[in-house]
Amino acid sequence: MRILCITPIDGIDDVKANLQKLGELKVISECTRNELLGLKDWPEVIFTNPNKQTFVIDDCVIDALPNLRAILTASTGLNHIDVRYASSKNVVVASLTKELAIIEKITSTAEHAFGLMLSIIRNIPVSHESVIKNSEWNYVPFIGRQLNCLTVGIIGYGRLGKMFSKYAKAFGMKVLVFDPNTQCDDSVTLEKLKAEADVVTLHVHVSPQTKRMIDGLFISEMKDGVYLINTSRGAIVDEQQIAFALMSKKIAGYATDVICDELGGSVDINPIVLAARQGQNVIVTPHIGGMTSDARKIAYNSVVNIFRDRLENHNDDKIGR
Repeated sequence: MRILCITPIDGIDDVKANLQKLGELKVISECTRNELLGLKDWPEVIFTNPNKQTFVIDDCVIDALPNLRAILTASTGLNHIDVRYASSKNVVVASLTKELAIIEKITSTAEHAFGLMLSIIRNIPVSHESVIKNSEWNYVPFIGRQLNCLTVGIIGYGRLGKMFSKYAKAFGMKVLVFDPNTQCDDSVTLEKLKAEADVVTLHVHVSPQTKRMIDGLFISEMKDGVYLINTSRGAIVDEQQIAFALMSKKIAGYATDVICDELGGSVDINPIVLAARQGQNVIVTPHIGGMTSDARKIAYNSVVNIFRDRLENHNDDKIGR
């Protein structure tokens, strides 16, 4: 079997060896769409991760790869793959989306979301910059808030939302949860969450229901001076409306690990990046939420093992087209 890896795997224990057990391995760690199409007759299996993929594996890509049998992605989110079209072409997509026993071990993204919240509320990046770049030693512009005096609204109460809730409660925060599919002791209506939360953090997958759910109307119904944390996907928010709300101080700060332009767009013209450059209270990190050495080892090796088990439990002619 010919495997093309289009994401960096150096330094991750065992993953290269595990991929080589499947067959012949070629690694192009930051593969472009054109590079992939230039190898159209070669890959039977693509191994990827959305953090480095700069294009969507869509119908055009899948149709251009006549020997493609499977796409392995070390992620729970799948917006970098046209899963429906892949299925229609009998191309297997192996991911961690439903592998609860595995992903419960991966806390990195929830930890990063909490770190972003603490950093934006306490003005940690800008106060550091004032010392290092401007040689200033003045706390006055950087007075923040104390977590146990704040209410956090968690939108999405799956694995990451539950982890974030645990961390927030450990710091003494009041927790409100909204998830139409899950109820817990902290569940409230979305209207109550918007009215009372000092911080809103997003932990949902992209879907027709969640795409741009944080729009101008949503923002107008939140508390003045709210902080917004996003480690889900850039498409969950209307980034231009976020930028407007930062300018008016309706949103006191936006901390995000994701932007809309990750898959082939231009960072330079992204509204959130521009807002940060214009001095708004914004923190942007380059989709590093799950990128710890520990999380990568678990996730990357697990998806390879899942696919290998699938091969062993089925006849080869039932895997892929």
